[in-house]
This record gives sequence, C-alpha cells and structure tokens, in this order.
Amino acid sequence: MELPAEVDEPTLYSGMKIQSDFHIHTNFISNRLLSSSGVSPENALSMDATLTKWAESLPTYFHPNYDGPIAESSFLFTRSRLWWRFWNLKIILFRQLLLQRAVDKGKGTVPFNTTSVDERCRSVAVHAATATIESIDYYTKHGVMNRLVTWYSM
Repeated sequence: MELPAEVDEPTLYSGMKIQSDFHIHTNFISNRLLSSSGVSPENALSMDATLTKWAESLPTYFHPNYDGPIAESSFLFTRSRLWWRFWNLKIILFRQLLLQRAVDKGKGTVPFNTTSVDERCRSVAVHAATATIESIDYYTKHGVMNRLVTWYSM
C-alpha cells in the first residue's frame, strides 16, 4: 500500500496530528503542575520556552496570524482551538505564581521591588490572556458558531 504524498496545506487529519503532538510535548508540564511541589518562576519560564519553541515548529498554516488560503472552512476552528489550548496552558502554568503574589499583596508582604523573573512571568500570562481574548473575538466574528465552539471559547 502506497502512502499519500506529503502536502504543505492542512488536511482532514492535520488538526488531530497537531493536537496529539501538542499533548505529547506538553504532558510533562501538566504532570509538574499536578505535583505537590509546585513550579518555581524559573522552571515556569523554562517550560514556557519549551512551549514557544514547539509553537515555532508548527507549519505556517497553523500560525495564529496566517491568512493564506484554506480549503476546509472548519480549519479556522481547528487552528483556533489549538491556540486556545496553548494559551490556556500558559495561563495555568503561571497562575500559581500570580495568585501567590496577589495573596501576598493582600497580606502586605509583597516586596516593593519585583524581580525581572517575576515581571517576565506576569508578562507571559497577561500576553496569553490577551491573545486568547483577541482570538476568541476574531473567531466569533469570522467563524461558524455551534455548541462545540461555544464550549471551547468560554
């Protein structure tokens, strides 16, 4: 049996392949987040760098700002869902650190000077949240809405 030729455009299975690849490459992050020891800011930034490197390896048509031709109308949701998961993982990765800072601030125990590591952590989380909101807004204006899309976009 002969395999089909590789193509440089999304196919019916591209989304499934990339979603699987995403979970394979990020499973270690989920495991660390579920551990009782938590994640230090430095480790969170290291994991974020791994996520970013993975995202940079995606085919061009999976990049969030790609505006080339797409044969399948459902591909916009496939790509959007991938990025919503990607950004959500980044938010979850830094959530513990941001919540701890908020608790400390409420107790009056936050140091006046934040470190560059703290600022980078905050910046990554805020960027991921902003990108998610902008992407969902774009999708609601240009994509096909149904129950599945509504579930993911909430």
